[in-house]
Amino acid sequence: MENDIIQDYKNQIEYLRFDSKQSEFNYLKNEIFLDYAANSVYPSSLIKQYYEKLTNHDESHGLWSLFSNPHSHSQSGLYTNLFIESTRQKILSLFNTNLNEYDVVFVQNATSGLKLLLESFNFGTFDSSRKKSDSCTHPYFAYLNDNHTSVIGLRELVWSLNSGVEVHFLAEAQSSEYFFSSKLIENPYNSQNLVNSSPNNLIVIPAQSNFNGRRYSLDLVDKIKTNGINYQLKAENLFVCLDTASFTSTSFLNLDEFKPDFLVVSFYKMFGFPTGVGALIIRKTEANKQCLSSKKYFGGGTVSMALIDNTQVCFKNCSLKKKGTSLIKNDTFHEFLEDGTISYLQVIGLNLAIDKFLHLTFNKGFSIVEEYVRGLTDYCYAKLEALKHYNDIKMVEIYRDTRPGLKYGPIIAFNLRNSLGKYIGYNLVNNLAQENRIHLRTGCFCNIGACQKFLSHLQDSSNFMENFEEHGHKCGDYIDLIDGKPTGAIRISFGYASIKEDINYFLKFLDENFVEKKAPSLNQISFNCGDIRKQFLKINQIFIYPIKSCRSMKIEDSWPLVKGFGLKYDRSFVIIDSNEIVLTQKRCPNLTKLQPYIDLKKQILILSFLKESFSLDLNFSFDKKIVYANKLAGIDMGEEASKWLTRVLNFSGSLQLLKICENIEKTSFANKAEFLLISENSIKVLRKFLVNNLEEDLKNKLDSIGLKKIDNFLLQQFRPNLIVSIDENNGGDFSEEHWDEIKILNKNLNFKSVNNCTRCQMININQSVLSEGENSEMIDFSFLCNSLLKQVNKFKSNSKFGIYLAQSEHNPHDEFSEFLSNLERNKKIGPGDVGEAKLKLN
Repeated sequence: MENDIIQDYKNQIEYLRFDSKQSEFNYLKNEIFLDYAANSVYPSSLIKQYYEKLTNHDESHGLWSLFSNPHSHSQSGLYTNLFIESTRQKILSLFNTNLNEYDVVFVQNATSGLKLLLESFNFGTFDSSRKKSDSCTHPYFAYLNDNHTSVIGLRELVWSLNSGVEVHFLAEAQSSEYFFSSKLIENPYNSQNLVNSSPNNLIVIPAQSNFNGRRYSLDLVDKIKTNGINYQLKAENLFVCLDTASFTSTSFLNLDEFKPDFLVVSFYKMFGFPTGVGALIIRKTEANKQCLSSKKYFGGGTVSMALIDNTQVCFKNCSLKKKGTSLIKNDTFHEFLEDGTISYLQVIGLNLAIDKFLHLTFNKGFSIVEEYVRGLTDYCYAKLEALKHYNDIKMVEIYRDTRPGLKYGPIIAFNLRNSLGKYIGYNLVNNLAQENRIHLRTGCFCNIGACQKFLSHLQDSSNFMENFEEHGHKCGDYIDLIDGKPTGAIRISFGYASIKEDINYFLKFLDENFVEKKAPSLNQISFNCGDIRKQFLKINQIFIYPIKSCRSMKIEDSWPLVKGFGLKYDRSFVIIDSNEIVLTQKRCPNLTKLQPYIDLKKQILILSFLKESFSLDLNFSFDKKIVYANKLAGIDMGEEASKWLTRVLNFSGSLQLLKICENIEKTSFANKAEFLLISENSIKVLRKFLVNNLEEDLKNKLDSIGLKKIDNFLLQQFRPNLIVSIDENNGGDFSEEHWDEIKILNKNLNFKSVNNCTRCQMININQSVLSEGENSEMIDFSFLCNSLLKQVNKFKSNSKFGIYLAQSEHNPHDEFSEFLSNLERNKKIGPGDVGEAKLKLN
């Protein structure tokens, strides 16, 4: 019978996803969403119901849409309050409990719930006058190495609010005698007040790891409360908070069977909508009333009385606050913990979301989803494990503990390796996934401990610090490999609207882009500099990109440099939409047909699109209206430019052309530095690889095109500023990646190599697209673009191509420094300039 229900649910989801007449998940029709651990998706009908709930007001038919502040005693305020209380009970019903057992405190998300709990938790009364030799017991706060970053961050509050509390980091114990081993983390603030009374202790454990889906046995709650954590961290006055944000997104939490003191949830992970509302759920016990007595802040709606001219304050349902603590009289915790007005319209949306979810799951709730996604996860896991290269090297390294008996939720974390066993950067995988409309997650997923545990080279925290301090790696950046080792992982996850076809599409994507079916016909590239310390180069071509994501402008003569900004007018303009978001080729493909040209002498910007053109006097006195968009400030270039761009680009909504203010860090829109350099030598090697390794039909097309035309196309795809040739008798393939400094000999210009360029998915967008009326002899290379990033990955597994440069500063102690700096302000660089590159010392 249970299998029949799962099959019925599967059929329903597939029908809602596939049937062209259905609109519940129409936004998923051409998208492969594999990031349910980050957030769930919402049915379109829920949004419609929410809109109707807020707009259809007809008292004669029982329809009420006037909601107002629940602190008001008006009719609308009272009705809103009733709706909120109804939602609290619906939430607890999902977890098989009720308001007699637990209370629901609305917060912004699980993180906010954790913070509120810690700020209110009473670890004990401290006395700074007591000595360490006095008989005492330190209270403790403990967390696992698999906890979310939001839990780790609580230790800062512990130390700042309760300086006598010990903080312990826990890892699963090797011994069967106790559950976790512990390590004391020293208080960086060095204040060690001692406790006067019997302390309270708090541990936060995840129900499910958000890194790889590892499930922690929920009976740990009772076992820890009964037996303690280990021989050092006893069970006396121990309170357990369960972080269920990851677990409850797809699984049934039975609070009638497992009874943590506290738990936190984020509802957007469960239902997709609404966002911005979560809950701290508190068990109604006398012990919990005692341990939450240290709440400090009070806001509107949470006090019965407060005076402005002395310290007297009384929280709702509490006694008058004395010595920093409040005696809680009853167990309606939300009345004194929900400071200010809660997001009541979001709570109304949550009420509707619960009803919609129960309808979709035949009133079975998450128990049916849990079983459904388990089947999808097992299927995907087995398929990933089976992926191998031609030489039988496994391609997928999955991060799971292999000990028997462990359970996992619908999350799989992994990295990819090539046929040589070397790691493939996860950013390359993400970029290619975006090209294929696949939505996944990369990095450490805000779970530092799990990242360290499974990426063995990071288990020593000093390696983490080295990556941060020496290599500049930080959370959310694009540094995915350091010394060939990953800084994070790839994560895919499944949810209530996932289907098997999503997984099959993803598996096909991996097979087509990363599984090596045969040995590459070109040997792996290597560069051995030996005794070479210098190389000579010549600048053959220079390009600027006056407007971000538009066509390049080739520089025919010398071009001025702007100190700290690179080539004059390079990426000096951006186009933004009506939401003040910068346009890219990904969002607006017509940008590939927009050709900017700068006339330096006349100071005119000329824009061409198909057969139309528009001129803009750069010296014209505009209103100087400053517009802020995407962390930049720019000057609006006028209404006429706005109207012309909006019309020719045929983009929904009004567009604006902005000139980035010169005091803004423009390099954020010129990639990682002022210049991108690529060598013709490296392009030739890439072209040879393409010719030898492309599919037969694509290879035949390339064979009919001249080598120079192919090379020029490849160069344009990488959107470089400087294209150089290197003395082939004094170097090897990709020798520019080993450069440290460059000196342009005939111009007294110096550059520093900042980093190698990690390619984005832009190279898969045809930069040589034909426009109407253009030279009919131009070749359409669109047939090659779709596979270019994939081929570059196979060609160079680190996916790096080209180097970033920045102009070097003169030595301030040089007696000619001021003279050289003044001279450099008027410097130009041009095709034909020659230089000398100094290589990095090994």
